[in-house]
Amino acid sequence: MGLDNFPSPYPCKVGGYAKLTKEEKIDCEATTDCPFKGDNNPQGILGTYCWFRGKTLAFELDAIGKKKLSERCYENLSAEEADEFGERLLKLAGRLRKRYRDVPPEKQPRGAGWDLTFDKKSKTWTAGSYSTFAEVLETLEAGRRWYQKVASLGSGVEAWY
Repeated sequence: MGLDNFPSPYPCKVGGYAKLTKEEKIDCEATTDCPFKGDNNPQGILGTYCWFRGKTLAFELDAIGKKKLSERCYENLSAEEADEFGERLLKLAGRLRKRYRDVPPEKQPRGAGWDLTFDKKSKTWTAGSYSTFAEVLETLEAGRRWYQKVASLGSGVEAWY
């Protein structure tokens, strides 16, 4: 099952700076003031800047044994709840970083298993690999930034799956 998360309501619509298509849909490329443009978040299936690929975060949380936090990714949240969730991700990343800072990478816990992963350095796809511990932390931090940014813009979060 897939999972994407998106702000509700869309900050660009509430702020009045969304550029719309003839069909009244948000044109992300034309909306120059998008606060999410350039954030490089794991993007959802629609490839919009403000949508977040929640499946990535949920799978990583599940892989490190944080089932309840993983399940929270599938829930609709108010702005206050989104901010609180982001704070929980921040604290978790801090605890994990502290716990494993002196542990060699090969002995650190691995993250989620993926059918295909994209290696940013070599720009190639690899089959049947697992996320590294560093990638798990990156995902937790990306999730924290996204949830707290959405909340700071006055929006809640909807889960689409």
